[in-house]
Amino acid sequence: MVRPVEEFHWGTTTWVDSIEQNLGGNGSNTSYTLGMLGVPVRLLGMVGRDAFGELAISILKSANVDLSAVGRSQAPTTASVCPVSAAGDRLFMHRVGSSAEVFPEPIEFTPQLLEGMSHFHLANVFALPQLRLRAPESLARARKAGLTTSLDTGWDARGRWLEDIEGCLPHLDLFFMNQDEARMLSGSPDPEQAARRMQALGARDVVIKLGAEGGGRGRHHRRGRLLRRRLSVCAEPGRLLSRGGPLRHCGRGAQRAETGRDQWRPHTC
Repeated sequence: MVRPVEEFHWGTTTWVDSIEQNLGGNGSNTSYTLGMLGVPVRLLGMVGRDAFGELAISILKSANVDLSAVGRSQAPTTASVCPVSAAGDRLFMHRVGSSAEVFPEPIEFTPQLLEGMSHFHLANVFALPQLRLRAPESLARARKAGLTTSLDTGWDARGRWLEDIEGCLPHLDLFFMNQDEARMLSGSPDPEQAARRMQALGARDVVIKLGAEGGGRGRHHRRGRLLRRRLSVCAEPGRLLSRGGPLRHCGRGAQRAETGRDQWRPHTC
């Protein structure tokens, strides 16, 4: 992560305030966060046999993430450079690396992989070149194995969007997008219209992240209405999860308890 960066001038030098190297990637960030919250979580993916891979493994181990399904590749670990403006706007320059090799076939949910697990989350499917076309079959297998499912799309650098993941939607209990991704997938800039389109294609519940405005959730029994909420985000002091990574996760679910404020508790099915 490099900040602040307001514009690029090729052939020159720009001074910045901060250059940081951190864990990142949708799957690894999700797994790390669940692990820090005490939720048992198992991660599927691949890293390289390099310093970036060793760093990712070390940080994930510190959160007690089960890494038994993480492979090692001769390719470099997937990585991103993230310039961030003073206003917080960002972009990613992404090296696919080991992500190009992982999941050459639909995921097989073996008894060993399923042990103790009740939910499968497919994280940033567009960053996984081989899995993106096998994702519908992988999600169908997860459902058949008795798992609930969710998917967070990420940005599609190939520009194929719905063409590649429409088949995933009937197999999803929860579908995550940010506002820009929802626009690209649905063809509508309106989050409510986008949520309705995704539900019409088969997704059960839809969550659209709205940046500073919070988030909205379209529920399967309230089609046509997006429930908006402003969210508070708490982060571990001193740790910012920002670096790209090739990791996806399969973890236990979480149970929501209504006690005057939102809490999340580990839940085993």
